[in-house]
Amino acid sequence: MKKYGKRLRLSKEEVEMVYENRAESTTNINGNTALDIHLSERGIKKDDVVSVKHWQSASGEYRFSIVTKEDITANENDMLDKISDFIENHSPYYPSVKRENKDANHLLVINPADIHIGKYANGVETGDGYDVETACMRVLEGLQGLIYKAEGFEVERILFCIGNDILHIDNEYTTTAGTGQDVDGKWWEHFEVALALYVKCVEILREIAFDISVAHRKYYKYGKNLIGLEHGDGAKMANLPLMMAQEKPIMWSETKYRYWYLHHLHHKVKHKWLDAKDFIGVTVEYMRSPSGTDSWHSRKGYVGVPKAVEGFLHEKTSGQVARLVHYF
Repeated sequence: MKKYGKRLRLSKEEVEMVYENRAESTTNINGNTALDIHLSERGIKKDDVVSVKHWQSASGEYRFSIVTKEDITANENDMLDKISDFIENHSPYYPSVKRENKDANHLLVINPADIHIGKYANGVETGDGYDVETACMRVLEGLQGLIYKAEGFEVERILFCIGNDILHIDNEYTTTAGTGQDVDGKWWEHFEVALALYVKCVEILREIAFDISVAHRKYYKYGKNLIGLEHGDGAKMANLPLMMAQEKPIMWSETKYRYWYLHHLHHKVKHKWLDAKDFIGVTVEYMRSPSGTDSWHSRKGYVGVPKAVEGFLHEKTSGQVARLVHYF
């Protein structure tokens, strides 16, 4: 494992973010007299307020941290500028990899599921602390662990699955449905960290088979293997086998071993175990997640599921021959 060690960690600036004022947030500002006075004194219209964090000083004085619509726009533009600079400045040249064994015949599937960068869990409260830095370190440690475990196989290609709840929130502090979340930092900071993390993963793996289409379901053929990738919140599990045959009939006819790798159920399997099922001609498997248990899941008792990053080895003519797991 030592030979991978020097390339595994993101720089301190990339993952060590210090977030101030982790006080309870509130979006209900009606009737808050102290806040009304604060807004009035600074000429801020209540309709322009997007979110508010509030706390009290040691002397009992109310303090507020306010994000306005103007701030959001400025932060979005700043994020886009940073991403543009990152892309322009990170155009590395990688020399061609000379493979010693031209007879290698295994595909290594690495599938870090539901990372949820931005999720915050207090270790004292939940017994499983989780923040932005922990998320990144688990992915990189898991990547190293899977590479190490796969060393006994001759790997020809790597299929690296990205996306699938890489970020924890879609808005300022909520999911798409508007459910409030405990978060570590701002959503645009999470995006920047996720981008840097994936670049680091690509640099480690070097030979990557990417599919950047916008299709909800993606397919990859390797020898006699057909692999389907989906988040797991779309089509019903029982419909996926025939859907694979319908959407990729040529690939289906040319393969013998077919698999679906799904995410999304990492929070549900805590109370209803469901990891894989064999259908006629297709096996459907759900991935474990490295993400920690947040406050809500801890209170509800949805705990105890192992945190892990998983990978699979597919032999070109024999299907899936090994399942690799790196636990945290």
